[in-house]
Amino acid sequence: DVNQYLNEAEQNLRLSLLLEEIRKQEPETGLSDLELLESLKRQIKDNKQLQAWIMEAEKNGQLATWLANARVEYVLEWILKTCKVVE
Repeated sequence: DVNQYLNEAEQNLRLSLLLEEIRKQEPETGLSDLELLESLKRQIKDNKQLQAWIMEAEKNGQLATWLANARVEYVLEWILKTCKVVE
């Protein structure tokens, strides 16, 4: 359904803008591409299958998407660690 896709796109955009503002206000939540890649390298040091995935992801453009998703996860983890959730 088109309306569902539009609603999801709007929610994703709102989340992206919110997380971007958090990264601006809280410098410890920001990671550079180099920091993300170094983290990834540490994780895959002995993992040949993951190394092959990264090489393929670089070729087909998926690595940029992975980096963006990693940034989102990093900020969300920071929020969970530092903020008190009130229901």
